[in-house]
Amino acid sequence: MACRGESSSSCGFIPIVLACAVTPGETWSLRITGTDDPSGIDCTVAAVDGPARRRALPHAEDGDALTADVDLPGAGLYRVTVGADRLPSPLTQLVFAGPGGTRPPEG
Repeated sequence: MACRGESSSSCGFIPIVLACAVTPGETWSLRITGTDDPSGIDCTVAAVDGPARRRALPHAEDGDALTADVDLPGAGLYRVTVGADRLPSPLTQLVFAGPGGTRPPEG
């Protein structure tokens, strides 16, 4: 199924929401809903096929959510991982970084 707009995933009570495709070098935000407390939350963004890895620092947002601002160094597929001391296992979501925030054509 093609990803359109935003994508979300959840485990327990902390879902993450992020765009399916972003533009490399431009800042974008991911949302972690279900909590407004960043303590105990570990968020990283890593290239699926390379060494690029960044820690994203979530901060409180309006309501019951956190936001982390991210920029990626180049085009490719990245794995967003959110771990929390109150989750049984880390939650992961994929995001594609490409020119103009577009995905490659489906084959």
